Amino acid sequence: MDEQDIRLDTATLRVLAHPLRLTVLNLLRERGPATATRVAAALGINPGAASYHLRRLAAGGLIVEDEDLGSGRDRWWKAAHRQSIHDPSAGPADHRAAGRAYTHALVLARIEQLRRAAQEVPLLPRDWADVSTYGDFTLTLTPSEVARLRAELFDVIRRYRDEPAADADAEAGVPVSVQVQAFPVPGTIPLEPPPDVTVPHDPRPHDPRPHDPAPREPGPLHPAPDDAEPLEPAPREPRPLEPGPHEPGPHEPGPHEPAPREPGPA
Repeated sequence: MDEQDIRLDTATLRVLAHPLRLTVLNLLRERGPATATRVAAALGINPGAASYHLRRLAAGGLIVEDEDLGSGRDRWWKAAHRQSIHDPSAGPADHRAAGRAYTHALVLARIEQLRRAAQEVPLLPRDWADVSTYGDFTLTLTPSEVARLRAELFDVIRRYRDEPAADADAEAGVPVSVQVQAFPVPGTIPLEPPPDVTVPHDPRPHDPRPHDPAPREPGPLHPAPDDAEPLEPAPREPRPLEPGPHEPGPHEPGPHEPAPREPGPA
């Protein structure tokens, strides 16, 4: 690991388990120092929210004040590291749980970044539009093959990141987002519930559901008159399960049912 990078521990993973906080940190890494007002303007958020997330990042040691730019009126912040490194397979249970939350926030932040990039696609200069790529490849791989693919891709990225430009007079580059995403296609593997979630019993077809009352025994049928119109469903709230003050009980005739006749003399 390069000395300019940080390996995320459990505490920093928890600080970064928020997509907007990740976006703020990446903004400082990509564009350099900024104040809360500048961060808010760049991301279209409230300055108070920007200030709050900057303070949380500073408390976690991920950003520091830039004393060369700061003044008594404005506080300028800069990233403390070039990039974050997280190994999801390492650490105790609490570290792995924090890593899941961090990864979830990371995916949400990348979705928002892609949304903003999509708005700029029609406006890109031709030289950048010709080389930008949004590839999507579906491969059939095992977990060990994904790990090997990831390592090989990261080696290529490190080479482009660490090697100086061959020509000092070459055109200056701009920050380029290189996203390497590798995950099972959703819906293709069985998922595991979170450790603190209990899966409820799946009732059999003839069992009442946990919150449903047991079915009642059918009562006696009262035939409707021959000329009765078929009932249309009325647009009203469902009737309660137990008879209300103005509803017939199981032994009372309904509004469209004839009252039972008293037996006459035989």
